[in-house]
Amino acid sequence: MTLSFCFNELKRDLKQNGIGDFMFESYCLFAAATGFNRQYLACHGDEKIDNNKQSVLKKITKRRISGEPLQYIIGEWDFCDLSFKVGDGVLIPRPETEILVEYADEFLKANPKSIVFDLCAGTGAVGLTAAKHNPDCMVYLFEKYDKALEFLKINANDLKLNNVSIIKYDILKGFSEDLPKPDLILSNPPYIKTDELNGLQKEVKQEPMTALDGGEDGLVFYRAIFEKWFYALSQGAEVILECGDGQSDDVMSIFNSGVKSKKVIYDFNNIDRAVQIKV
Repeated sequence: MTLSFCFNELKRDLKQNGIGDFMFESYCLFAAATGFNRQYLACHGDEKIDNNKQSVLKKITKRRISGEPLQYIIGEWDFCDLSFKVGDGVLIPRPETEILVEYADEFLKANPKSIVFDLCAGTGAVGLTAAKHNPDCMVYLFEKYDKALEFLKINANDLKLNNVSIIKYDILKGFSEDLPKPDLILSNPPYIKTDELNGLQKEVKQEPMTALDGGEDGLVFYRAIFEKWFYALSQGAEVILECGDGQSDDVMSIFNSGVKSKKVIYDFNNIDRAVQIKV
């Protein structure tokens, strides 16, 4: 069989099984299985595919059709200008979360030697990117779950950062007095209401529920950050938190004292994507 024949089979299978962006995913999976990108395929489509590559391609096609996320199959995903290892047990970095780094970079340019906390760090996409962009700051990344911690440590090692500290910790316990006072808190916490989890896309359901479940009203972690971490902030500090669509007013209402200013951050689709609280 030729490369083109196998690619067209892959494309057909994804389309027939309801994969929305089947063309993009076909190129991604084909490259992961064969090592050949879109340009190579266009120029060498008549080449024969070897049996090993064909076998790998069939296996990962089945995995994708079964609902396993594309990112898990590939094993890594881009976030901002970096690439992060991902897999079963860790939340996949999403482009909308990049807005946290954008606002963090603004703060850290003005306050380069800041202490930064990334709460519910997962892959480390937010905290590690902030550390990479701002080498004079010190970033502490807090993650409770072992599988996510494995990816967090791998990603930190890949980026060769010397301004990060990874801590296994349940953020619901609150600030520990043996930590330095933070100047900036970043977090993409679980924020989906528990009774809405069953309605998620099948790919999203493959991600850890612990990274998605924000409790009955979706606000458990926001309350914990305000009640158990907010008091520890240094003067002039900021808190930047991702939130769900339509959730920003509820999140901002939690931060009802000790606040200098509050702001909703909207994305390019005018969706409330995050809140920024200044102390």
